[in-house]
Amino acid sequence: MAVTKKRYLHHYVLTMRIFPNDEQKNIIASNMLAYKTIYNYYVSNGIFCSRVGLENLPEMLVDQQINLDDIEPSVIQNAISKYQKDWTTFLSNPALNPPSFINKESFQLTAKYPQEGDIIPNIFNSSCYLQAPKGKFLNLPKIGKVISTGSRQIVENILNMKEVLVGRVMVYQDLPKYYYTKLYLSSNCSFR
Repeated sequence: MAVTKKRYLHHYVLTMRIFPNDEQKNIIASNMLAYKTIYNYYVSNGIFCSRVGLENLPEMLVDQQINLDDIEPSVIQNAISKYQKDWTTFLSNPALNPPSFINKESFQLTAKYPQEGDIIPNIFNSSCYLQAPKGKFLNLPKIGKVISTGSRQIVENILNMKEVLVGRVMVYQDLPKYYYTKLYLSSNCSFR
């Protein structure tokens, strides 16, 4: 079942601070480095968006000493998709600059949902989901369960809603080296 944001009336970005343990920090660092390496590889080679492929990715990531077992597959695909989107934007408006190197410490995950039967996709059966009590934990693919903090009132409202979808999740690190996530949510009910 394909889940698209277009059929939903309300969209919301929930930003939460997360507190990963040391092992999870290593996995996050590997995914951030993989995302940045892949994107910058295409920029440095000036590869036009229609020629983007996956031929050299495993060797390139191993050269950067990235453990391939720690990498969530959607991170690789999202880095390539971002590069293609940036090229398409540049081609549609030549006044803009072409894609350039990224330095920021972040990566994107794509939420996955069960494909079988009559299961309605929602925040509780996504690969990225909040856990009780009161959304104190966030479960992320490859990273696992991390402690999270955010607006408790908004998190409780979201947990009480019947149909909320997680479209994508951005994990990033700010300058003082704190970790955050942004959950891109969609619903037919208002988030407030």
